[in-house]
Amino acid sequence: MSVRAGPIGPAYKSHGKGVTMTVALVRRDPLLATCLLLTGANGVWFTIGLFHPWSEPLVGWIVAIVVGLLSAGACWRVAATRGLAPAARRFWHGLGTAMTILTAGAVSNTADALAGPDAPSQLISGTTIMLYGSGVLLAGWCVVRVPAAGRTRGEWLRLGLDALTVMITAVVFTWQLSAHSSTDTRITLMAVTSLPFVVILALVKVAFAGSGPVNRGAMRLLGLSVATSGAIGALAPLLAPWPYLTNTHIGFPVGATLIAWAAARQRHSDTAGMVGPSRPGRLFGVVPYTAIAATEGLLLWTQRHEPEQATAVVHAAVALTAIVVIRQISALSEHTRLLGRLDTSIDELRRSQDRLAHNATHDHLTGLANRALLEQRIRQAVESGHPTGPCLALVDLDDFKDINDRLGHAVGDEVLTVVSQRLRACVRAQDTVARLGGDEFALLLTGASAGDVHLPDRLVAALREPIRAGEYDLLVTASIGVVSGDATAEPSELLRRADVAMYASKQAGKGRHTHYESEIDRRTADDAELGARLSTALDRDELYLVYQPIVTLPTGRIVGAEALVRWRHPTNGLVGPDRFIPVAERNGLIVPIGRWVLQEACRRAASWQRPGDKGPPLRISVNASARQLLEPGFADDVQTALEVNGLPPSCLTIEVTETAVFEGGRAVETLRLLHERGVRVALDDFGTGHSSLGLLRTCPVDVLKVDKSFVDGVNVEGERRVIVRVLSGLASGLSLQAVAEGVETADQAHRLFQFGYRYAQGYHFSKPLSPEQFAEAIAPPADAAGGTGSPRDSQEVAVA
Repeated sequence: MSVRAGPIGPAYKSHGKGVTMTVALVRRDPLLATCLLLTGANGVWFTIGLFHPWSEPLVGWIVAIVVGLLSAGACWRVAATRGLAPAARRFWHGLGTAMTILTAGAVSNTADALAGPDAPSQLISGTTIMLYGSGVLLAGWCVVRVPAAGRTRGEWLRLGLDALTVMITAVVFTWQLSAHSSTDTRITLMAVTSLPFVVILALVKVAFAGSGPVNRGAMRLLGLSVATSGAIGALAPLLAPWPYLTNTHIGFPVGATLIAWAAARQRHSDTAGMVGPSRPGRLFGVVPYTAIAATEGLLLWTQRHEPEQATAVVHAAVALTAIVVIRQISALSEHTRLLGRLDTSIDELRRSQDRLAHNATHDHLTGLANRALLEQRIRQAVESGHPTGPCLALVDLDDFKDINDRLGHAVGDEVLTVVSQRLRACVRAQDTVARLGGDEFALLLTGASAGDVHLPDRLVAALREPIRAGEYDLLVTASIGVVSGDATAEPSELLRRADVAMYASKQAGKGRHTHYESEIDRRTADDAELGARLSTALDRDELYLVYQPIVTLPTGRIVGAEALVRWRHPTNGLVGPDRFIPVAERNGLIVPIGRWVLQEACRRAASWQRPGDKGPPLRISVNASARQLLEPGFADDVQTALEVNGLPPSCLTIEVTETAVFEGGRAVETLRLLHERGVRVALDDFGTGHSSLGLLRTCPVDVLKVDKSFVDGVNVEGERRVIVRVLSGLASGLSLQAVAEGVETADQAHRLFQFGYRYAQGYHFSKPLSPEQFAEAIAPPADAAGGTGSPRDSQEVAVA
């Protein structure tokens, strides 16, 4: 049988492999093998001695002393093992000392038995009893000092009572079996029998208490050693007919061998301690009751055969009965407590299950239903068969990300909580309000309330009031999509329709509501088809640029142009930018399209420069979307376009809308980087946003392009005229260039000039031109002598 080197390990964890484990352990430990061999031979010697008187019993005593010394050596060898826990090392060192003292007791017992006048005898002197008692007490103290945990007071009490039961039974049997011996002899026998039970109590404490530094299997072997020695000691009176034999001959070698076995188990184990809590097995639980039954049987036998000796047995039986009563009362009390705890645990488990069920179907922040519960409620509403069908409203807060980014998520959470409360107040108790995630909510109306046509207006009104969050009073708007009247649609389809209507509200300008119609789906499908076709438009050369001149006031002299992208669809003809640019923004095609526009505009602008021109260089303006500004490589794309086409950075103006840079972050950082490289920045449609003045402080700006909506009212007394005038003064005060957009009449041009505007663009001066038309417009006129005039002088428009 091959045995691998190193710890035996898992073999100790399987009771089914006990024989294999024992054989392997014996083969690996010669000291244990020697103890087993000597103890086995001594057992044969002892058995023969029961049938054949020995003239010289010294053999039995020598074997007991040798096995005791070997057992002590095994304990000390374990104590010297590397890596052993300090508590375990202390335990085995103390146990080795205890075995040495017990072996000294065996030597003294040998002298008692062989040196007296009546030798050989079973005499035990006071010195021997003192040595045995000291060794047993020291062993018990070592066990008590082993750290252990995992039992209640009631369990300790019952374990102690069980051990006491066994001890009383052993004592009463010893007393009864030695009935014909002298009183001193009987007391001595009871003392020898009772003493091991002091250690049994300590072993019970550790062997079944839980994790500890001493190997669990070793502790069980130690318990078996003490129990076996005590049991054999209780049989001492039965050996009275054989004075040359004593219970020490057999009990001491067996107990010492089991201790040596425990030491070997600890030394060759792959774990130094117990693993997890342990409980007494069924066998241990039966032992006390077996002891009681044995005592009752002894009582019956004594009363029948030796009634004069029954008094001690009766007292023992009464004591055992009292112990049983105490034990059962303790167990009943603890069981009652456990049942109470069990009831409490069950109630807590039910509450936990309720909480888990609630958390699985509700939003943790607002307490509203979540998407899963909403879909379940929609399905129930559809299956109810109500003729009107459910009504579903999808609510998405506008620009909520700005609140989180600027004021923090704590403020954002407060806003969501207040919004959820206001939405709840807009519907009845039987209706469902859900949070689908982020800043998106849904309201499901069923039954009679599903026909409430005023719901969207109530929602808008509820959100119109300022929300107090943290230290801020915030105005929150929402885009709302409503779908109703379909009693057959699946929950996912109703959610999709509401989502489509909600996005239609956002595209229409936010802060409004839209009812779902099939036309919206048709437009969505058209957009999808348009996006698919747009993805190949660049490769098919379907996109092209036109250029709207930017002129000076009052002369109308061309000083630049704004590049505008157009799409010539092969089947639909010209598609306006207001149609395909939003589609490109949504599907991300705006990035490659914008890169192409940038390259093409720079190429044309470079070709229009005239080295001999004494005027300022002609500038080209290119629009950039928010999506482009967020691209990490946008600034490098601009730099590449300038370098490849040889266009100076000062000749390029990047136009951005206020909403594109409102959130700051990467978009503004990109513009700052371009500005540092000499590229000019223009704010397009200035004045239409909600933070225009703040952007002038945070964003690098060179040009303000005043929106056409203000220019249209420049000739009429009113707020738009005032705004146009104020913006001119603002640009002048900040050393910015103001460009008026959408100028359509000479009166508008004249009034703008009076208000201080020196640059403008619009159909009054020129419609967007093709590259060839624009080149012709800026070409210098040839005089009769073939000379040339100043470039762009040929394109002038009167302002009055």
